[in-house]
Amino acid sequence: MKTISSLLPYLTLVSLAACSATTDMSELTGGESGDPSADSCDPGVESDCTQDARGRWRRRQDAGVTTTADSGVSAPPPVVVVDSGAAPPPAVADSGTTTTTTPPSSTEFPTPDTTGYKHTGVTLTTYTGPSNITVAGTVIDSKQINNCITISAPNVTIKRSKIACSGSYGLQQTDYNGANSGLLVEDTEITSTSNTALVDRAVALTNGATLRRAYIHGTQRGIALGDNTTIVDSYAGDNFNLTDAHCTAIATWGGTKHVIVRNNTLKAKYNASSAMSFYPENPWGGNDDFVIDHNLLATDGGYTVYLGNGSGEQPNTNFKFTNNHFSTEYEANGGLYGPVASWSAGATGNVWSGNVWHDGAMKGLPVNP
Repeated sequence: MKTISSLLPYLTLVSLAACSATTDMSELTGGESGDPSADSCDPGVESDCTQDARGRWRRRQDAGVTTTADSGVSAPPPVVVVDSGAAPPPAVADSGTTTTTTPPSSTEFPTPDTTGYKHTGVTLTTYTGPSNITVAGTVIDSKQINNCITISAPNVTIKRSKIACSGSYGLQQTDYNGANSGLLVEDTEITSTSNTALVDRAVALTNGATLRRAYIHGTQRGIALGDNTTIVDSYAGDNFNLTDAHCTAIATWGGTKHVIVRNNTLKAKYNASSAMSFYPENPWGGNDDFVIDHNLLATDGGYTVYLGNGSGEQPNTNFKFTNNHFSTEYEANGGLYGPVASWSAGATGNVWSGNVWHDGAMKGLPVNP
């Protein structure tokens, strides 16, 4: 596991105070689960409250880091493409280049070269539309987006584009009840402005979203899952974390259901918890109905994956964890202590099958929970 002391050469790039952002209690140093109420905050009486990826009010810990979403301006009547302030014609803005996108083959794992916008061949132009998307059906295509984006409308599409910003979330979907479902992020790169102007969580989802061939890198942490979410053919890794907050490539903290995570490369390093943490924390309870298939997993954290429940927690159920590859890229045992922290083998509908070591001395051998 890489520690802060091993990263002292990088401290001239960024101070801990500047890149510290709101942390999830499940990823704090000193414990993987944590107490969700330990730094709770009452927004009615305190001015430094903020909501984390699960909608919980907490005391802000990211002074000096501000989000760029501007939810105070209402969008014009329904417009398909948001770009400049003027209403464009009812058609999808395009670069004029016709390309054919070839998904990765089933035997390969995604890389930076097969994800994001570059492999599509488009030329990006600067996005000048709102950072808070409030118009249903909005399509943003072939754009360099230099501010963080909030999704406050259904059926929004962001494709063949790049988001580079600093703040709590690079891309944040609002409303846990599904009012803003139908989000599609395809062939899009999400990163920080720089190593001194970081995004904490690259993507925070709530309900009804698909990420396809997304390229996520250079942020402190990766993807926070929501209900009815599909993550496929994407790369989340090469993160940059000099804070005390544990990081993951992909995570949820309980009560999440109907999720597909298939054919992705998921990596987390620098004070990592794991590559993948699906905690069944109280009070939200166990996660349910997850398909986790054919992903490449690597971390310098304690374990490669956290998939089960701790004392007093409900188990995750209907988890299909199949055909995944555990890498020794950062740790010879997959994680500092091993590949799997927990797995609820006897819980309803759980299946563990076909999971193997990707490389190293045990390449091709099965990984057992």
